[in-house]
Amino acid sequence: MDSNSIENNSSESSSNINFQNVKTTTTSMTPAPTIIKERTSPTRTDCEKAIRRILMRETLQNGKNLHFRNSSDFMPYFESLYPAGPSLQKQVQRAIKAMDLAKDKDGFFFIDRTKEQISDDNDIKKLFQTSGAQNPISTEIETVFLPLNDSDSDTIRFLSKKLSSSKSYTGKFIAVIPAANGIVFLTNQKERLIHELEYDLNDSSLS
Repeated sequence: MDSNSIENNSSESSSNINFQNVKTTTTSMTPAPTIIKERTSPTRTDCEKAIRRILMRETLQNGKNLHFRNSSDFMPYFESLYPAGPSLQKQVQRAIKAMDLAKDKDGFFFIDRTKEQISDDNDIKKLFQTSGAQNPISTEIETVFLPLNDSDSDTIRFLSKKLSSSKSYTGKFIAVIPAANGIVFLTNQKERLIHELEYDLNDSSLS
């Protein structure tokens, strides 16, 4: 067979191939997204955490909150992260309501006080005034624990009261605190207190 015959046969074979039946292998590639996924609105918990962070940073920088009185003051921050709109504003309002933040006399939010805490604080201040409370004393205070085998609460309270009014123990402790199984003393005269306790514990000459 000459070369012309071979070339003719090859041409005829190629013309008879049905390319619709030929399977081709291609590399599958996920097209790059043309639009970044739209940011969704924050949850109420997300808003609470963000508000708390903002107020904490504000307090650390200025010593107190000087800029945030209501929900609208927080909106520039949230609108920089989420699509602006009524739903975002309502979510921030819900978060502030749930946090129950108190305000100072100028109307700015407290970060570390709820309305309930402020009410309790006011009650404590009134009690300080009516009870004649004075400025706290800063001293080197130590603790001494007196264990009692008789853990009856009435016995512990009665003994605590007797010790508090005892002239022998005067000046040897700052406070006497009834505990579950004994008495706790706060003192800056530890050695004197222990000596007095040991004297009474070991003295067998009861009248």
